[in-house]
Amino acid sequence: MLGIITHDDVIDVVREEATEDAHRIAAVNPLEASYLKIRLMTLSWKRGIWLTILFIAALLTALILQNYETALANHAWLIAFIPLVISSGGNTGSQSATLVITAMAIGDVKLQDYMRVISRELIMGLILGGFLGTIGFLVTLAMVQSVQMAIIIPITLILVVVCGALAGSVLPLLFKRLGLDPALMSNPFVAGIVDILGIVIYMNVALALLP
Repeated sequence: MLGIITHDDVIDVVREEATEDAHRIAAVNPLEASYLKIRLMTLSWKRGIWLTILFIAALLTALILQNYETALANHAWLIAFIPLVISSGGNTGSQSATLVITAMAIGDVKLQDYMRVISRELIMGLILGGFLGTIGFLVTLAMVQSVQMAIIIPITLILVVVCGALAGSVLPLLFKRLGLDPALMSNPFVAGIVDILGIVIYMNVALALLP
């Protein structure tokens, strides 16, 4: 009968929306056709746009590191913890972004809830940062045999994890406020931003505490 919406129609729409959100969260422009049917050049373009943006973000991280060459040369052990700092902040930001974007998609979180979201993520960042920082401190202390140097890692991790949690929760809300799809604030994009912040925080904490 004309005008009747079937269950299959609803399921198809829900599936399409979920697929689009999943693609955006993974930093891939949504595909108009199935993966095996879409042209390789089209797929390359949809993936390449975001990869280029993320590549530029990684280049910025490398350029920032150049400014701290002297400190890294004098304290080479700092280099070993760069992946730890970057991954901790990026992973936290990705977790927060996924949780907030999903909650917004199903209606659990609305724009007016932004203060509750921020406060929860701030507390969560402090808890997770403190936990990871404790582990990092013990490992670093065993390596460098100096409390003054080892304390750099927990301080950095707390700050970076908090920044990651806040960035991952605030940016999707900001996109929604601007009338954009929150899912565009993809996990890799959030991680790229937090990576840059993490390096700046790490090196400045190190410079402030190292003799």
